[in-house]
Amino acid sequence: MLKTKGLKKQKRITLLKNVPILLTVMLLSVVSAQSRIGGYLSFTNVMIASLSGIWGVFSFVGSVVSYISTGIAKEGFVQLGGMVIILGVKLISNRKENCLFDGILTTLSLLICTFASTIFTRYDSSLLVYRIVSSVLSGCVVYFSLRLKNKFHNDNKLNLFGIDGAVVSIIYILSITTLGSIQFYTMNMGRVAGIFITYLFAKKYRISGGGICGTLTAFGILLCSPNLAHNTLTLCACGVMAGVIAGFGKIPMTVSFLTTSVFGLVVAGLNDDTFMMLTDIAVATVLYLVFPDDAENAVFKFFSKRKSKSTKTIKTVSNRIDFASSAIGDVNNRIKNISKEIEKFKNKQDFESEDNTKQLRELLCNQLSITQDLLRDISNDTMGLEKCEEEVLRKAKTVFEKYNINTEGMCVYSDIKGNMQIEAYKQGRLNCDIMRLTVDLSIAVDCELSMPNTVYLNGITKLTFSKAPAFKITSGLKQISAEENDYCGDTIERIWISSSQYMVVLSDGMGTGKRAKLDSSFTTDLITRFTACGISPVTALKFTNSIMRVKGWDESFATADIALFDTCSGYVKFIKSGAFASYILRDGSLIKIETKTFPLGILDDITPSVSEYKIFDKDLIIVASDGADEKAIRFAVNEIKNGEFSPEQISDLMCEYVKEYSTKEKNDDISVCVLSVKEV
Repeated sequence: MLKTKGLKKQKRITLLKNVPILLTVMLLSVVSAQSRIGGYLSFTNVMIASLSGIWGVFSFVGSVVSYISTGIAKEGFVQLGGMVIILGVKLISNRKENCLFDGILTTLSLLICTFASTIFTRYDSSLLVYRIVSSVLSGCVVYFSLRLKNKFHNDNKLNLFGIDGAVVSIIYILSITTLGSIQFYTMNMGRVAGIFITYLFAKKYRISGGGICGTLTAFGILLCSPNLAHNTLTLCACGVMAGVIAGFGKIPMTVSFLTTSVFGLVVAGLNDDTFMMLTDIAVATVLYLVFPDDAENAVFKFFSKRKSKSTKTIKTVSNRIDFASSAIGDVNNRIKNISKEIEKFKNKQDFESEDNTKQLRELLCNQLSITQDLLRDISNDTMGLEKCEEEVLRKAKTVFEKYNINTEGMCVYSDIKGNMQIEAYKQGRLNCDIMRLTVDLSIAVDCELSMPNTVYLNGITKLTFSKAPAFKITSGLKQISAEENDYCGDTIERIWISSSQYMVVLSDGMGTGKRAKLDSSFTTDLITRFTACGISPVTALKFTNSIMRVKGWDESFATADIALFDTCSGYVKFIKSGAFASYILRDGSLIKIETKTFPLGILDDITPSVSEYKIFDKDLIIVASDGADEKAIRFAVNEIKNGEFSPEQISDLMCEYVKEYSTKEKNDDISVCVLSVKEV
């Protein structure tokens, strides 16, 4: 008796847990029961009942309620009869879900009810043909949908290509057809949903995504409401144009979509549906603009394999942490060596014991905070990775073994922006033909890769291959010291921290001459070493700030100005701490990037400013020290508008203009780095 009560209680708990599923199945059935194709009731609710398994009874209940409430129960005889047979057979046979069995059962049930209906109703040849064809198609959709569902459970992704892609397309069309039967005020909900989804896929898959979704939406509306198809067909062209402009952001893409739709509707001619179509487009556009990017990324997780953290991925993460740890240890050794050289600058002072303890506590807290930032960086970086298919990993492994490179810890993955990357670690230095290795690896993984970024540290070489960039960066640099024949107190480093990430670091040491040069070179050296080993620029600045405060010099300050280019995605990120303004010269206009932050070495904790900009072909990025007067830079910009200049020539010209037109009373070191952006 106790066992029976326990089973009943467990069943009630299971039922309560599945209430959302029950309500969803019932709601979908209520709505789909009203959908029509070519004027006839569709079989979508029957497919939902067949696909719902044991919850199919709620689909039947929802359909009955929908038919009775609208007075079309007689017209829905075939659908209701088909669901009764399907549910009865499943209940009696007690079979587990089977793609082929459920597909055949759906078709046979509907065919039986179709032929039975001809006995009790007036014969209509067109209706009979429609029901026979729909019965066969319904069974096929059930079969392939269950097959797709099983593949998703096994692979953790939905495939949009081949047969699976065709099934997804059919399900999408049926969904649009079902929603197209719902009229909310003047809005057609199917068209609103279709336009919204077209926006999403145009942004993700560009022309192909926008064009295909626009076409499928038009087809879905055509099936349920042929009178609306005349205007809805413009969505095909709208989706294509949205895909073309998608790379420029949400606003330009929606403007392009709206412009194309208005033009298409004008060409098609005004009719009763024109203004309703415009209303649907406007509503869908507003919904898309307010739709969060995080939610958008969550939607597309269904189409990419993102689960199952394999041991190889864990090993790669472990290698990254070890590599970053080695870099920190190497920097620590360098600090000890440099301390011997700078001992002559040190002012010896006696401190009370309590003051020393307080400073040590502050230092410890600061170091713990930075370590936390470092771990957060690595965690965020790891969460953004998408592991590639095992087949791709196997092919890459074969290539590395051919070149006698150990594949232990190797990983092939896509970053958060969808760019493929390959990481490998080799004992000792790399002694093979890197160009041939890159070509063979590109062929194996079916992706054009750039030459690898290599870093050698403590007897280990780290190789990072990235997808070939969309942009090429060339740079020019000019520096002038404040006093002739003296050291320039500014230091600039230009490095590739990966095959797709190019970084410029500019530091301006306090004052001028040798002391300032030592501060600035020390700062840039630390930042480049940290970032080259996978630490984010912001955390690298915090590390550097902490080191600057304890390295033993009194009032040892330096600015930090970083421009980090992503040549695959087409973005530049500016990270500044006490730095002078940077500029983007685009189509003759100068965009100023200016912030108010403190230099490194002053405060215990710093918060660098971070700003990100999209880059375009023929952009010029100008990174300069505070010795470069803004007025002089604008004079130089006006001159280079009238001719073709290389980055080296532009940086030389700007420095000459600064010397000639500078309004500063005291001479200062001048550094100008000009970076030219070109599409590959």
